[in-house]
Amino acid sequence: MIIRVSLRASDFRFDTLNGYDFIKSSDNRVAYASDPGKPMLPVSSTYIIPYWKTVSYAEVVKKDSVLVPGLWKIYPAQSSADTSWVPPDSAVYYSDSLYPGIPTGKIDMGSFDGAVLARPQLNIFQYRPLSGKLFLYTDIILKLVFKDSDPPINAKQRYAHVQEIYDDMLREFGENDEAIGAWYRRPAIIEPGSKTMPAVFAIITTANQMDEAGQYADWTDRRGFPTIIVDVATITSSYPGRNPAEKVFNWIQERYQLGLSFVLFLGHETEVPYRYLIYADVDGPPDPLGDPYTAAWKPSDLYFASVSCVRTPECQSMPYWDCDGDEAYGEANDDAGSWDHYSEVFVGRVLALNDPNEAQRWVDKVLNYEQNPGNAASITVVNFVVDTNDIACRYQYYETLEHYYPPFTINHLKSQTAAQVRDALNNQACGWVNIYTHGAPSYFQTRANPPDPAYYFYSTYTPFGVDLTELTNQNKYFLVYSVGCLMSAYDEDSAVLEGPPPTPIPDTCVAEGFMEAYTSKGGIAFWGNTRWELQAFAAIKHRALLDFMFNNPIGTPNRYLLGVAEAYSQTVVDKDMARRHIFLGSPLTDAWSDVPKGTRTFASPNSIVKDAPTDITVTVRYWTGSSWANLSGATVTLYGCGVYLIGSTGANGQFLFENVEATSTGYIYATATKHNYRFSQATITVTESKGGLASEDALLPQDLFITITSGNPVKGNLKLLLGIPLKDEG
Repeated sequence: MIIRVSLRASDFRFDTLNGYDFIKSSDNRVAYASDPGKPMLPVSSTYIIPYWKTVSYAEVVKKDSVLVPGLWKIYPAQSSADTSWVPPDSAVYYSDSLYPGIPTGKIDMGSFDGAVLARPQLNIFQYRPLSGKLFLYTDIILKLVFKDSDPPINAKQRYAHVQEIYDDMLREFGENDEAIGAWYRRPAIIEPGSKTMPAVFAIITTANQMDEAGQYADWTDRRGFPTIIVDVATITSSYPGRNPAEKVFNWIQERYQLGLSFVLFLGHETEVPYRYLIYADVDGPPDPLGDPYTAAWKPSDLYFASVSCVRTPECQSMPYWDCDGDEAYGEANDDAGSWDHYSEVFVGRVLALNDPNEAQRWVDKVLNYEQNPGNAASITVVNFVVDTNDIACRYQYYETLEHYYPPFTINHLKSQTAAQVRDALNNQACGWVNIYTHGAPSYFQTRANPPDPAYYFYSTYTPFGVDLTELTNQNKYFLVYSVGCLMSAYDEDSAVLEGPPPTPIPDTCVAEGFMEAYTSKGGIAFWGNTRWELQAFAAIKHRALLDFMFNNPIGTPNRYLLGVAEAYSQTVVDKDMARRHIFLGSPLTDAWSDVPKGTRTFASPNSIVKDAPTDITVTVRYWTGSSWANLSGATVTLYGCGVYLIGSTGANGQFLFENVEATSTGYIYATATKHNYRFSQATITVTESKGGLASEDALLPQDLFITITSGNPVKGNLKLLLGIPLKDEG
């Protein structure tokens, strides 16, 4: 396979950071070489290769370069495992040798949904530090030589509207889109017919929280995502694995092959398993009798999300993420060939205690946000909390502003006191809250320096300060994105992260305080770091997520699903950083990107007979601001009485479901949803036949009427329905 990379200087943007020059790509497909202390330079893109192959070796056969005008002082890459400043490596920066040298043929292998991806570690810039010269390779030809390999695990079947997600993401990941058709094993497309069909969404919870899970599952079913609820104890008692998290992984991986795409963990961390990942190579798992909670061990749901990878021969018989079998998962070298960071399953988590009923608190809030947000008129307002006294926070804040595209507006909360931030969150309804400040598990500082208690915002009730119990935004819930340290450190109560300084982890971290700890306040989703983190890495991930969702020229609706956007953003940052930054919330939440429009849904007929196949037409209309118009592209589901069908409205706002056959009496709900439109639904009554015949009401045609023309021009016409006077038109 021949890869040709053609570039121009205009493909990049050049900025300054801490007195250094920083090279940015014009899109998020270009990654960075991130050897701490060495110049931080972009590397090349990712390519799809045949799914039955891997790369044996690569060879650079041509390279042409040009001098980029100017004198350059390139920013030194920073450690993603340590927040302290890493100075420039003197051996590199006091030399005028080309860095990083002649392009190599090193390849990073991965897979997404069974498609094999190869990213050449191709240095597209060269740098002479002492003389400040920067060279761009404008034309590189790379030859990839393949060898046979076992194909990665892939899904065998999937619903068409869900497959659209994977098709879109694969196009985004691979530079050579034209190869998808030949080298990607697209699953067989299946059509929903009943609730017994394979699930798209699984809620893994505890026996005590099944009812709350059921309330949310009923809604996701009606949105067109067939949902199952699973007691985690059922999985851990019946599936193979060396520990509870591995058993859950094995269950998800099996269900993924049958069509599962979304998972929500609903339950406290002591009841619903989570996985520590580590990037360093160690001799074994955390010592349960010692202190496992060092910065190196990160609680990460990426483990459950990436269920397929290109496995090396030595890893074929070993567990995923643990090639050396020591139960230390995700090691950079020891476990290489048993993991990657492409998520085939879109995962979220809600850390809900059973007593008090935190699951109910969150379910009430998320249903309000997704169905009928009280802050609809302000859903595109962003309350941006930033410590502008801190140079890193300030720089990343300015960089992120341009990634909120119209119609978003920003409410700038710059180095305000905690009380001022609290009042802004209470008085200015919004759809997003961004926190670009320093933090800890139990608080964030709206301004870190000079130190002042007035700038601490705590996660739990504090008699001497401001805390999240003081929020009053009932029915006006938002999404929260934090780039500060530790605010999502949810590890078990009383754990202590090794310092300096030693940091206790409370049962209610900042993320939980926003999410589910308190009734009718805060947010419904939270992105944040579980460990210390450089804000630059988390902010890059934030901007990638925003671009994926909102810089969406063809309006792909699935990009607004939080779990899908999260999965994409994890692939553009350092591997260690991707494990520290976690998403809490439902992966199926659809983020509003404009003020929601109202809709109406009608079903005809609105009454059918059990066991009698009937055509049903569903019509969806929306309010333009002055009149009702047909809504095209709305997802329509019929759900209930043994029926589960999914369609999409055409230009006339209608979809015809043919031969609908209910297997029980009751109600079928016709539900219409579309991004940036409020849902609406119609009810279809299913009745029992009488003596083999339909009941009298069910036999009545819905639209049959008789018009009798009156000879009296004043009286007008008389309209009758089945001989019963309906309306005197005169």
